[in-house]
Amino acid sequence: MYAKLVNNNLEYAPHYIVTNSGIILNPQEENYLQLGYKPLEKEPIPLMEIGKSPNREIVEQEDKILIKYTLVENQTTHFTEEEQTDL
Repeated sequence: MYAKLVNNNLEYAPHYIVTNSGIILNPQEENYLQLGYKPLEKEPIPLMEIGKSPNREIVEQEDKILIKYTLVENQTTHFTEEEQTDL
C-alpha cells in the first residue's frame, strides 16, 4: 500500500493513474514513487489496557510512511460536588 502526507492527512495511492499518454491500470512501485507516494507500513495496535486508549502517530521517513500506535492514559474529568449536582 502506498500513501503520501497532504496537510498532515494520509492520501492513499489510487488504483489507477491518469497521465497525458493514457491510464495506468494497476500502477507499479515506480509509478507511485514518481508521483510522491511512499510505501505505507503500519505497526500493530498494542493490546488494550484498562484506562488507556490507542493513540495513532503518522511518521514520514525518507523512504516510507509509518503508522505507529501507543497507549495513552484516558482523560478523565473530575467534578466538584457542586458541579455534580448541576448535572
